[in-house]
Amino acid sequence: MTIKPDQALVRIVVVDGQEIVRHGLEYMINGSDDLNVVGVAPDMGSARAVILSQRPDVVVLDMVLPDGNGYELRPWIKEELPQCAVVCLNSHSNQEMIHQAISCGIDGLIPKNADSKTILETIRKAARGQCYVDSDILLAAFHHTQPSSSPLDILSQQESRVLTLMADGMTNREIAERMGLSEKTVKNYSSHMMAKLGVTRRTEAAALYWKHARAQNV
Repeated sequence: MTIKPDQALVRIVVVDGQEIVRHGLEYMINGSDDLNVVGVAPDMGSARAVILSQRPDVVVLDMVLPDGNGYELRPWIKEELPQCAVVCLNSHSNQEMIHQAISCGIDGLIPKNADSKTILETIRKAARGQCYVDSDILLAAFHHTQPSSSPLDILSQQESRVLTLMADGMTNREIAERMGLSEKTVKNYSSHMMAKLGVTRRTEAAALYWKHARAQNV
């Protein structure tokens, strides 16, 4: 493992049960000038120790690890390191698992066989507080929901609150004042929320809200 001296680099821990994949990801990530792998782990148990000792900015992990589902580490990581982002690599077609991972609030979810550019850009977005979910994976998650359910169901409570106020025409600053949060935090919630809904514009998010929330008398 090559530890680069520049402390401004994005610090990354890679967690994957396959040694060849761990080394491949490490080699690819360390080939970038702005990213640095500071630790690797083969499973959830050892990942906890590495994450606590290295305190990374981003954890990149496989959806399924030898001792559990990788995305289940997300709540623990957010509790121990609130600023640390979590990116999952998915190679499974289990729609229930995909839906759970998205609902868990991970910061990025992309196919494990994605090209290097996609993987690196997803890591960078996560480090900046942005969320990215591959469109095909997102469609699979929505397809899993029952016909009577709403795509809004996958949003966290805070994301739903931000969407409601956004649909009422409030700016991020106004939402921040209403919710007692910083404007940056509201922007992060907005980014995560719109990525989950598969939209890129506030107007699209608002339209989706009124389409589904009104029908449910929210």
